[in-house]
Amino acid sequence: MKNMEILFWKAIVEVIQIPNNLNEVYNDGTSWLSNPLGDHRVYGTKISIGPDGFSWKFYMNSKTEEGARRVGYSLLSYLKELYSGLDGTVKVKPIESIHLKKEIPYLSELILPNPPYINNQIPLIQKIMNLAESNNSHKIKVYIFWQFDDHKATSVLRDNTKSIFRYDFYYNLRIFIEVRPIFREDVEEDEQIAELLGYLDYLITDIKNLKRNCATLKKADVSRKQILTMENLFNKSISIDTSIYDSDTKSFSKKIKAIDFSIPPNMPLDKAYTVHNENLGIPVTPPKILLGNAYRQGVLTKTKMYLHLHDLIHHIFISGLSGVGKSRFIAFLANQIKNQGAHVGILVINLVKKGEEGLYNPDIILRKRDLEFRVPYFIPDKDIEVICKQVAAYLVSSLGLKNVVLSITKNVLYDDCIKIGFPKQHPEEVFMGVIEWLKMNPYHLKFNTNITRAIENRVISLLSSPFIKNILKLGPVPNWFIEWKKGKNVYIDLSNFTEDGKRIITHAIFQMVRTLLPELRTNELKYVIILDEAHEISEKTKHQSIDDDETVTRHYLEIVFEKVLRAFRSRGVCLVLADHLPNNLFEGVYKLPSIKVIFRSDKDFLQYISNYPEEQDDLANQKNRRALILDGVNARKFAIHTIDYSYQEQINESGSSGEMYCSNCKELLEMSTKFCHKCGTII
Repeated sequence: MKNMEILFWKAIVEVIQIPNNLNEVYNDGTSWLSNPLGDHRVYGTKISIGPDGFSWKFYMNSKTEEGARRVGYSLLSYLKELYSGLDGTVKVKPIESIHLKKEIPYLSELILPNPPYINNQIPLIQKIMNLAESNNSHKIKVYIFWQFDDHKATSVLRDNTKSIFRYDFYYNLRIFIEVRPIFREDVEEDEQIAELLGYLDYLITDIKNLKRNCATLKKADVSRKQILTMENLFNKSISIDTSIYDSDTKSFSKKIKAIDFSIPPNMPLDKAYTVHNENLGIPVTPPKILLGNAYRQGVLTKTKMYLHLHDLIHHIFISGLSGVGKSRFIAFLANQIKNQGAHVGILVINLVKKGEEGLYNPDIILRKRDLEFRVPYFIPDKDIEVICKQVAAYLVSSLGLKNVVLSITKNVLYDDCIKIGFPKQHPEEVFMGVIEWLKMNPYHLKFNTNITRAIENRVISLLSSPFIKNILKLGPVPNWFIEWKKGKNVYIDLSNFTEDGKRIITHAIFQMVRTLLPELRTNELKYVIILDEAHEISEKTKHQSIDDDETVTRHYLEIVFEKVLRAFRSRGVCLVLADHLPNNLFEGVYKLPSIKVIFRSDKDFLQYISNYPEEQDDLANQKNRRALILDGVNARKFAIHTIDYSYQEQINESGSSGEMYCSNCKELLEMSTKFCHKCGTII
């Protein structure tokens, strides 16, 4: 087949996003119908509505591909300047002779009477938007072509001492409507034709000039070739006065006199969400962590936004409803940290989701059944009394016991350390010691009974689990912790534990970190701990009451958690916390971190993030992967679109075999299976 000769190139500018403050813009009458390139070229636009959705495109022709691209980007830039928040794409298309031979079967022309009009302005674009809301059956395309015709300068007296010049601009204008009926089987064809014609008739309603001449629809007398080439269109055009220029104020206000060519608020395109008091700050110096591409005034740009690596020691909180891209962003963040700081050890504590290992490419994976999974509940230090108090605090608060048990538990731990040099081997034995202490030093009978029952029925039941006993028993510093300190990536999967189990193991990890890592005098990032679905260990009670036992115990758990956050910073540890409903968390979880990343979130939480109701609405309606960044370390506030990030295909499980065998027949089990496919044993 012969290569067809390219006759010319068509620049196609598609508007994909419009401003969010359109009520203000619409009332101001800002018009897109103008002559930005300042010559007599022909401009065209096409508005498409129907079952395939809505689109709005502008067209210009050029002899060359380069020329088409230039005018396309020039027009898009002009529209962006005109409407802050508008965005679009530019494409070019070669037009060959074969394109000119196709005919448009149903093409009508909307004939406007000569102005002036009875209603001053014709809301033509608003009518098309109203039609887009009504019609979801037939394909309708509205073409508008215009060409600069002339301008006229008029002297206008502004006050008694000063007159100004006003410039009125006139354009040649033609409007065509292409229709492709799509008939439904469940409705009579005659009824559907009447419906379609009624829609078209609506476009010309209430359009009259002072001579009582009305707008009409008639069969178009132009060919597809004229539509594509945009040539010989204005032999029978009308000239419309569209805008004025005030030479005194130097403002091009584009107040339309005849036809309203502004953007209606109900145009069905994405709206630009702008950040109140947006501040992108100065460029970040290396080592730096890539966040994503910046939005400026609501428009996505190619500008890359970063955080300084060592600013992360001020901690990060990430909010976002399910499915907005939160988890992949966290994994991308971890990947960036490793790329910029190979020495930084990353610890991921997985509380809920299964199969997340592939996001982090860990060096070590630890699961419930792994013998290597150890977190000694007690790590001795110089000041043994302080350590006993810290351990007692996290044990008691994690297990939901009353505050009075805290001092008893601390005393039991301290007595053992003084008498035999170390506490009991398992935390289960510590609480059995608490029961003995209560017998020897009884409180009120009812109080003693309630505390004893709580320990026997809930605490010892949990701590006597063989998995919990193996994990929390005393012993040397575990190998995974040593490797993490050396800069390895460690993934700990707690998704198969109970809520109490997750809390006590996580806080045991926190205590080990706080005890074994020295305090630093420099603000240098050394380690990162990631906790997604933070509500699993830091959810506040739904009913706050000082008389409620759970409220009291959660209050002390919150105190423990906040002390951990403060202690981590001085040890070079960044804690990355994320959740889908932050309003249910301890306040310190989202208030103490200086860096916040806000994806689409619950409206109740957003009242804490912003005092502006409009901004709260914008944040509650963000599209997936768009996030507000609040960088409190550098007083920056901006929005980003996150970078694509996918799962790793291979997972290195050095340090943990990661393999599971059936307890009955010893068959090697598939990952994430729930039963043995050989003997049927439930896993």
